[in-house]
Amino acid sequence: MKRSLVSDAEVFQGAPVRLQNRLVKSDQTALVQGDFTSWTLKVISGATVHTVVNASTTKAGTFFDTLQTNNGWSRDTNGFNFEYVFTPTGYIVGASGEQYEGGKTYRLEFSTAGTSVVKWVWNVKVLTWAG
Repeated sequence: MKRSLVSDAEVFQGAPVRLQNRLVKSDQTALVQGDFTSWTLKVISGATVHTVVNASTTKAGTFFDTLQTNNGWSRDTNGFNFEYVFTPTGYIVGASGEQYEGGKTYRLEFSTAGTSVVKWVWNVKVLTWAG
């Protein structure tokens, strides 16, 4: 059985965070752009779910067909094939319109659709910045 991919990140309030993963299919080969038709991102805060990317077919710049080792990747020498920069602008997750807030943890659920369905999660803890 394949283990779920759950990652954690911390970021100061108002700052972007770069999320990178090496995504694999059920046979453990690296996911490539041709393996799926679209992808989705949902940001969850408490009971509120905000769909940020809904069945996008745009893959370039986020999904890579060859493993990358740039942009701060330091986990190993193999590299990543997924990269997304989470920024606070536009991530309104509360019913009252509150934005990306310090002192909260947001769950980012990513998934692909089509031939290869892959799901992964980033738990992003936002640290308060008083500056």
